[in-house]
Amino acid sequence: MLVVRRAALAARHAIAKAPVAARSCFSTYTVTQVEQGDDAAWRKLLSDADFLAAVEDSDELAEAFVRRMDQQTVEISRLGTPEGNDPEIWTYAAHLFTHEDPAVLATARVAVWRDDGNAMIFQTAAASTAVPQEVLSRVVSTAKTEVENLASCDKIAGVARLDGSRSHCGRHGLCAWVRETKAWERFEEPERSAVEAIATNTPRPGHSVLGKGTFEAAKEAWTTLALGFADRAEVGEAAIFRGAGAKLAGINWLHDTSPAALEGSGGATAAFHFESDS
Repeated sequence: MLVVRRAALAARHAIAKAPVAARSCFSTYTVTQVEQGDDAAWRKLLSDADFLAAVEDSDELAEAFVRRMDQQTVEISRLGTPEGNDPEIWTYAAHLFTHEDPAVLATARVAVWRDDGNAMIFQTAAASTAVPQEVLSRVVSTAKTEVENLASCDKIAGVARLDGSRSHCGRHGLCAWVRETKAWERFEEPERSAVEAIATNTPRPGHSVLGKGTFEAAKEAWTTLALGFADRAEVGEAAIFRGAGAKLAGINWLHDTSPAALEGSGGATAAFHFESDS
């Protein structure tokens, strides 16, 4: 059980937003709807994609969202039955209302290898950036404890995306951080131009594509930057895992080579490990 604290909106305020003039001014949703509607109306709003989109565009609606959450208890539990086999995939969720008929706010998935006593927590998600990041950390923490106890897993790891492409990350990913800080200036050539190329998603001077050679030239420098980012980022999955008590273990080089991940993190993810409670 978790009572959500209003102060956790600070994580949302760290997320870059479009100028007010550029935001939609045609939302039909109001703060009064959020704060004074009965539970049936509130549940309906939580399942309304247009409302959740409006929350992203309005600080007033986001603050009302959290105030309404403050009035209720957020429960964290496993949804449904495990999927698959070796590994089994367990899904944990933070939700309002009953476990049987939940209004889901945030989720985390867990791959469980029962025979080996291993588990890996991955792929956190939130319905909105108005959902405080601490809720996602509690989902991860609960998943870790239950997998350890129910599946007898004594080796539990986590993998955090660093691309900033998911809604709860606010698009504050590794590449954006490297661009904002011009972190490539810390290095000499050829690392310097290779890091800049990956961060800006553009080929190095004299090259026609952003290819294997660029990533190889940047590997050591990029890994160093990714470690620092994963250890200090205040928004995103690395922060979620740290908030759940996990320890940063290293960087998975070119772990995710999807276009979005290459553009957002240079393909890097962060590896975490949890200490056993037993």
